[in-house]
Amino acid sequence: MPSGFPTSPFEATYWAAVGLTGPFIGDFVGAWNAVSYRYHALFDYSDAFEVSIKQHGAAPEASIRYTQEKNLFGFFSSAFSVYEAYFFGMFALGAMLSPGTFPLATPSDRQRVAIGSTTAGYKRTWASDPIITTFEALSKDPLYQGLRDARNVLTHRVAPGRTIYVSFSEDETPTGDWKLLNSPLDERTTRSRLDGVSRLLEMLMNASQLFAEARGKAP
Repeated sequence: MPSGFPTSPFEATYWAAVGLTGPFIGDFVGAWNAVSYRYHALFDYSDAFEVSIKQHGAAPEASIRYTQEKNLFGFFSSAFSVYEAYFFGMFALGAMLSPGTFPLATPSDRQRVAIGSTTAGYKRTWASDPIITTFEALSKDPLYQGLRDARNVLTHRVAPGRTIYVSFSEDETPTGDWKLLNSPLDERTTRSRLDGVSRLLEMLMNASQLFAEARGKAP
Protein backbone atom coordinates (compact mmCIF):
# COMPACT_ATOMS: atom_id res chain seq x y z
CA MET A 1 0.00 0.00 0.00
CA PRO A 2 1.12 3.61 -0.50
CA SER A 3 2.53 5.51 2.45
CA GLY A 4 0.19 6.66 5.16
CA PHE A 5 -2.25 3.76 4.97
CA PRO A 6 -3.24 2.69 8.52
CA THR A 7 -2.45 -0.98 7.97
CA SER A 8 -2.39 -2.10 11.59
CA PRO A 9 -5.86 -0.86 12.68
CA PHE A 10 -7.27 -1.74 9.24
CA GLU A 11 -6.22 -5.38 9.65
CA ALA A 12 -7.13 -5.53 13.34
CA THR A 13 -10.66 -4.33 12.60
CA TYR A 14 -10.94 -6.86 9.78
CA TRP A 15 -9.90 -9.84 11.91
CA ALA A 16 -12.18 -8.85 14.78
CA ALA A 17 -15.14 -8.44 12.42
CA VAL A 18 -14.71 -11.65 10.43
CA GLY A 19 -14.77 -13.61 13.67
CA LEU A 20 -18.45 -12.75 13.92
CA THR A 21 -21.13 -14.81 12.24
CA GLY A 22 -23.98 -13.40 10.21
CA PRO A 23 -25.35 -12.84 6.72
CA PHE A 24 -23.63 -9.48 6.28
CA ILE A 25 -20.01 -10.50 6.66
CA GLY A 26 -19.61 -10.39 2.87
CA ASP A 27 -20.77 -6.79 2.84
CA PHE A 28 -18.20 -5.88 5.46
CA VAL A 29 -15.35 -7.68 3.66
CA GLY A 30 -16.28 -6.08 0.34
CA ALA A 31 -16.33 -2.63 1.89
CA TRP A 32 -12.97 -3.15 3.60
CA ASN A 33 -11.48 -4.30 0.30
CA ALA A 34 -12.88 -1.16 -1.32
CA VAL A 35 -11.24 1.07 1.29
CA SER A 36 -7.80 -0.29 0.37
CA TYR A 37 -8.44 -0.27 -3.39
CA ARG A 38 -9.74 3.32 -3.43
CA TYR A 39 -6.84 4.47 -1.27
CA HIS A 40 -4.34 2.90 -3.66
CA ALA A 41 -6.14 4.39 -6.67
CA LEU A 42 -6.04 7.81 -5.01
CA PHE A 43 -2.24 7.80 -5.12
CA ASP A 44 -2.15 6.46 -8.68
CA TYR A 45 -4.37 9.28 -9.91
CA SER A 46 -2.37 11.86 -7.99
CA ASP A 47 0.93 10.62 -9.41
CA ALA A 48 -0.40 10.62 -12.98
CA PHE A 49 -1.87 14.11 -12.64
CA GLU A 50 1.28 15.49 -11.06
CA VAL A 51 3.48 14.18 -13.87
CA SER A 52 1.19 15.62 -16.53
CA ILE A 53 0.72 19.05 -14.96
CA LYS A 54 4.47 19.43 -14.43
CA GLN A 55 5.20 18.47 -18.02
CA HIS A 56 2.35 20.17 -19.85
CA GLY A 57 1.04 22.86 -17.51
CA ALA A 58 -2.58 23.89 -17.04
CA ALA A 59 -3.31 24.81 -20.65
CA PRO A 60 -2.32 21.78 -22.76
CA GLU A 61 -3.87 20.53 -25.97
CA ALA A 62 -7.29 18.92 -25.75
CA SER A 63 -6.20 15.28 -25.52
CA ILE A 64 -3.80 15.98 -22.66
CA ARG A 65 -6.31 18.15 -20.85
CA TYR A 66 -8.81 15.29 -21.10
CA THR A 67 -6.33 12.99 -19.38
CA GLN A 68 -5.69 15.57 -16.67
CA GLU A 69 -9.42 15.95 -16.06
CA LYS A 70 -9.82 12.17 -15.95
CA ASN A 71 -7.14 11.95 -13.28
CA LEU A 72 -8.69 14.80 -11.27
CA PHE A 73 -12.07 13.07 -11.42
CA GLY A 74 -10.49 9.78 -10.36
CA PHE A 75 -8.60 11.43 -7.53
CA PHE A 76 -11.53 13.22 -5.91
CA SER A 77 -13.93 10.33 -6.54
CA SER A 78 -11.52 7.83 -5.01
CA ALA A 79 -10.73 10.10 -2.05
CA PHE A 80 -14.36 10.43 -1.05
CA SER A 81 -15.07 6.78 -1.83
CA VAL A 82 -12.48 5.78 0.78
CA TYR A 83 -14.82 7.15 3.44
CA GLU A 84 -18.02 5.93 1.79
CA ALA A 85 -16.63 2.40 1.75
CA TYR A 86 -15.49 2.72 5.36
CA PHE A 87 -18.96 3.72 6.54
CA PHE A 88 -20.61 0.99 4.51
CA GLY A 89 -18.27 -1.46 6.22
CA MET A 90 -19.10 -0.07 9.65
CA PHE A 91 -22.82 -0.20 8.84
CA ALA A 92 -22.40 -3.87 7.86
CA LEU A 93 -20.56 -4.49 11.13
CA GLY A 94 -23.47 -2.86 12.92
CA ALA A 95 -25.87 -5.12 11.02
CA MET A 96 -24.01 -8.20 12.24
CA LEU A 97 -24.25 -7.00 15.84
CA SER A 98 -27.69 -5.38 15.80
CA PRO A 99 -29.58 -6.26 12.58
CA GLY A 100 -32.76 -4.53 13.67
CA THR A 101 -31.02 -1.15 13.85
CA PHE A 102 -28.96 -1.50 10.67
CA PRO A 103 -31.21 -2.69 7.81
CA LEU A 104 -29.11 -4.12 5.00
CA ALA A 105 -31.21 -6.88 3.50
CA THR A 106 -32.39 -5.20 0.28
CA PRO A 107 -30.80 -3.11 -2.49
CA SER A 108 -32.79 -0.12 -1.24
CA ASP A 109 -31.34 -0.61 2.24
CA ARG A 110 -27.83 -0.59 0.81
CA GLN A 111 -28.44 2.57 -1.20
CA ARG A 112 -29.44 4.43 1.96
CA VAL A 113 -26.21 3.68 3.80
CA ALA A 114 -24.11 6.83 4.35
CA ILE A 115 -22.18 8.58 7.08
CA GLY A 116 -25.40 10.02 8.48
CA SER A 117 -27.34 6.76 8.66
CA THR A 118 -24.33 4.93 10.08
CA THR A 119 -23.74 7.54 12.77
CA ALA A 120 -27.44 7.56 13.67
CA GLY A 121 -27.47 3.77 14.01
CA TYR A 122 -24.45 3.78 16.29
CA LYS A 123 -25.97 6.53 18.43
CA ARG A 124 -29.17 4.50 18.87
CA THR A 125 -27.34 1.28 19.72
CA TRP A 126 -24.10 2.33 21.42
CA ALA A 127 -24.84 5.86 22.58
CA SER A 128 -21.81 6.22 24.83
CA ASP A 129 -19.21 4.63 22.57
CA PRO A 130 -16.27 6.92 21.64
CA ILE A 131 -16.55 5.92 17.97
CA ILE A 132 -19.52 8.28 17.65
CA THR A 133 -17.31 11.25 18.47
CA THR A 134 -14.93 10.14 15.73
CA PHE A 135 -17.72 9.83 13.19
CA GLU A 136 -18.94 13.32 14.03
CA ALA A 137 -15.41 14.76 13.89
CA LEU A 138 -15.02 13.47 10.35
CA SER A 139 -18.31 14.97 9.21
CA LYS A 140 -17.17 18.40 10.45
CA ASP A 141 -13.64 18.24 9.08
CA PRO A 142 -13.00 20.87 6.36
CA LEU A 143 -10.93 18.49 4.22
CA TYR A 144 -13.66 15.85 4.27
CA GLN A 145 -16.29 18.45 3.43
CA GLY A 146 -14.17 19.77 0.57
CA LEU A 147 -13.66 16.29 -0.88
CA ARG A 148 -17.38 15.61 -0.61
CA ASP A 149 -18.32 18.84 -2.36
CA ALA A 150 -15.74 18.40 -5.13
CA ARG A 151 -16.79 14.82 -5.74
CA ASN A 152 -20.48 15.78 -5.90
CA VAL A 153 -19.82 18.53 -8.44
CA LEU A 154 -17.63 16.32 -10.62
CA THR A 155 -19.98 13.34 -10.47
CA HIS A 156 -23.34 15.03 -10.79
CA ARG A 157 -22.87 18.46 -12.39
CA VAL A 158 -19.98 19.72 -14.47
CA ALA A 159 -16.41 19.36 -15.65
CA PRO A 160 -15.10 22.69 -14.30
CA GLY A 161 -13.34 25.12 -16.58
CA ARG A 162 -9.94 26.71 -16.07
CA THR A 163 -8.76 30.29 -15.84
CA ILE A 164 -5.53 30.39 -17.83
CA TYR A 165 -2.73 32.91 -17.26
CA VAL A 166 -0.51 33.31 -20.32
CA SER A 167 3.06 34.54 -20.01
CA PHE A 168 4.75 36.59 -22.71
CA SER A 169 7.88 34.49 -22.23
CA GLU A 170 8.13 31.53 -24.61
CA ASP A 171 10.08 29.62 -21.96
CA GLU A 172 7.28 29.64 -19.37
CA THR A 173 4.45 27.12 -19.33
CA PRO A 174 1.02 28.76 -18.95
CA THR A 175 -0.44 28.50 -15.47
CA GLY A 176 -4.07 28.37 -14.47
CA ASP A 177 -6.71 28.11 -11.76
CA TRP A 178 -9.28 25.33 -11.50
CA LYS A 179 -12.70 26.96 -11.21
CA LEU A 180 -14.01 24.19 -8.99
CA LEU A 181 -11.59 25.09 -6.19
CA ASN A 182 -10.74 28.68 -7.20
CA SER A 183 -7.09 27.82 -6.62
CA PRO A 184 -3.99 27.20 -8.75
CA LEU A 185 -4.07 24.04 -10.84
CA ASP A 186 -0.68 22.45 -10.26
CA GLU A 187 0.90 19.40 -8.65
CA ARG A 188 -0.26 20.60 -5.23
CA THR A 189 -3.91 20.28 -6.30
CA THR A 190 -3.81 16.58 -5.45
CA ARG A 191 -0.55 16.19 -3.55
CA SER A 192 -1.54 18.63 -0.78
CA ARG A 193 -4.60 16.56 0.08
CA LEU A 194 -2.99 13.13 0.43
CA ASP A 195 -1.71 13.61 3.97
CA GLY A 196 -5.13 14.79 5.08
CA VAL A 197 -6.88 11.80 3.56
CA SER A 198 -4.44 9.51 5.39
CA ARG A 199 -4.88 11.40 8.66
CA LEU A 200 -8.64 11.12 8.62
CA LEU A 201 -8.60 7.46 7.61
CA GLU A 202 -6.18 6.62 10.42
CA MET A 203 -8.47 8.41 12.87
CA LEU A 204 -11.41 6.30 11.70
CA MET A 205 -9.49 3.04 11.65
CA ASN A 206 -8.16 3.53 15.17
CA ALA A 207 -11.72 4.06 16.39
CA SER A 208 -13.08 1.06 14.48
CA GLN A 209 -10.35 -1.18 15.85
CA LEU A 210 -11.28 -0.35 19.44
CA PHE A 211 -14.96 -0.82 18.67
CA ALA A 212 -14.58 -4.10 16.79
CA GLU A 213 -12.13 -5.68 19.21
CA ALA A 214 -14.49 -4.93 22.11
CA ARG A 215 -17.30 -6.82 20.38
CA GLY A 216 -15.76 -9.07 17.75
CA LYS A 217 -14.23 -12.51 17.93
CA ALA A 218 -10.80 -12.79 16.37
CA PRO A 219 -10.37 -16.20 14.68
